[in-house]
Amino acid sequence: MRKYLLGSVAGLVAMSSLAYALVVPPNVAVRRVPWQTTTHYRFTFNYNDANITNGIKIGAVPANSFVESVKCHVITAFNAGGNNFLSMATTNVAPNVNGVGDWVNGVAATTARCDITSATYQSLTTANGLGMAVTSATTTTGTSGGWDVWVKYYQSGTAATAGKAVVVFTYVADDDQ
Repeated sequence: MRKYLLGSVAGLVAMSSLAYALVVPPNVAVRRVPWQTTTHYRFTFNYNDANITNGIKIGAVPANSFVESVKCHVITAFNAGGNNFLSMATTNVAPNVNGVGDWVNGVAATTARCDITSATYQSLTTANGLGMAVTSATTTTGTSGGWDVWVKYYQSGTAATAGKAVVVFTYVADDDQ
């Protein structure tokens, strides 16, 4: 009896996984755990990843989350002939030629810039939207009641032929209740 029950559960999980894979962009549940802890998203991307220039939804955070930090480690420098901007935002509109994003943007004069043209580790301790500047707004962007997290690469001029970076986005969910 136990063997049949386990087989049924495995089949149900497999079928739900197939159905889940058909949603584009993916409907990602907010990541919340039942104890007080820091949570993160780690995302590695290359200059030529499918849809990176159109934007990739990497996850969602609950409303009223406290965004603690954003860090990036550029493993291989991005080498497009003009602009090379990375952004992390709550919607899939950034970056553009100005490199604007909610948490990370490409504008050279800001402290929220991950310089992806230099192979180096960078801690964006004063990135846009740290704390609750973004997540405490009334209207959320996420399909699951939280805030979606999008990563996008903007390039101009001669197309890039190299580039790889790891981004770590750390937050604490609102567990005060």
